[in-house]
Amino acid sequence: MGKERSDKRRDIKPSLPLNLKEAIYRLSFITKIPVKDIAEDLVLYGIKTHDVIGKIAKKFRRDVRIDSTLYRGNLSNLPVSKEKRNEELDRITTRLTGSTFEIISALSYALDCRPARTCSLLIEESFHDVHFLHNYCEKHLNESIDKQRMLELKKILNYINNEMPNNEKFTWAGLLFYIYNEVSIPASTTKEVVNDFIVNHWRNP
Repeated sequence: MGKERSDKRRDIKPSLPLNLKEAIYRLSFITKIPVKDIAEDLVLYGIKTHDVIGKIAKKFRRDVRIDSTLYRGNLSNLPVSKEKRNEELDRITTRLTGSTFEIISALSYALDCRPARTCSLLIEESFHDVHFLHNYCEKHLNESIDKQRMLELKKILNYINNEMPNNEKFTWAGLLFYIYNEVSIPASTTKEVVNDFIVNHWRNP
């Protein structure tokens, strides 16, 4: 029997709250990035982001080292596998490399739960991290439209933020979702949607 490749991908099916699943599918519709790839990006972001791991670490029952940081567990914590989830859930599918799955396995040991549950925690925390969505959507826009259109969108974003009360900030994600809510062009690309929004829907005061 041959040796298993270390980069072999493994299917994981985390269960997510329905509203989160719908938001991920909406992001997939807008960016044309498959749901399984967005889910993988969310997991990877969570693993690499100290704030996300820090929130999950509060649930650790056993010690675990992630990169150079040692997180202490507490056996008095309720195992994540026994936590009650009152909201309605549904599964999505993602695929992780062998190296990523090793980290997920270590986190699962610390959390006392299955890898799929660990992934769901990472996905939930990452999606609600404003920096993830902001950067993810900005990157998508940079790859989809030309510099002139991107500059016009930046002006729109700045204008909206200047008008926002209480120093609240509109992100690239908020702007992109808003644009798609305003424009309905069947089977269109982000470039086409942005062009239509700027020409036909945005009125610069």
